[in-house]
Amino acid sequence: FGIADPAHALGKTDADFFSGDHAAQALTDEQEIIRTGRPVVDKEEKETWPDGRVTWALSTKMPLRDASGRIAGTFGVSRDITEQRQAEEAMRASEMRYRTLYDSSRDAIMVLDPERGFLAGNPASVQLFGCRDEQQFTSCTPVDLSPEYQPDGVLSLVKARQMIDIAMERGSHFFEWRHRRIDGAEFPATVLLARMELEGRRLLQATVRDITEEKRVAEALRTAKEEAEAAS
Repeated sequence: FGIADPAHALGKTDADFFSGDHAAQALTDEQEIIRTGRPVVDKEEKETWPDGRVTWALSTKMPLRDASGRIAGTFGVSRDITEQRQAEEAMRASEMRYRTLYDSSRDAIMVLDPERGFLAGNPASVQLFGCRDEQQFTSCTPVDLSPEYQPDGVLSLVKARQMIDIAMERGSHFFEWRHRRIDGAEFPATVLLARMELEGRRLLQATVRDITEEKRVAEALRTAKEEAEAAS
């Protein structure tokens, strides 16, 4: 409360320290405790100070009884949880920003359990692989969305395990991959695997981008270059 000595709080009320709204709510709670004898347990209270500063407290208030058992007042214990609330708000804001980016990204972003397969996929993932919805997408495995062999002749099942192991060991791994939509159409893509931890589990976030157009343009430029060299 910003006082020099606990004795300075004697005779004061919440109205002497906080805004009118908070003081009025505290008084209402305490009158209800006195009237019913029921305690208020672990209530989160927003405390607005006269200078506009806001803090949060976790409060428990109980009836205070005299020697005869009559309720004579209330007894309360409050703990400052301002830092905890600020951390929770920052986390929620961070999660909201991530969710916005996740949902609106033009790249396919998915969460992958190295052992169990896909756990989630954003709308771009569903669209890229031609799935009906996220549930259909997460029912697939990375191998389901790949041809049997990669362009270098290695089995997709074997190479996918290699790429995952590298990402889990190094923290991230970027590479090209041949993917397949659920209708069987294949396309080239770049894949960025990034290790992440969620609720105590080590997972991977995979960001996939279709590079069919980039490959087409690169091939057209290569052909034009060769034709120009032949002509000269």
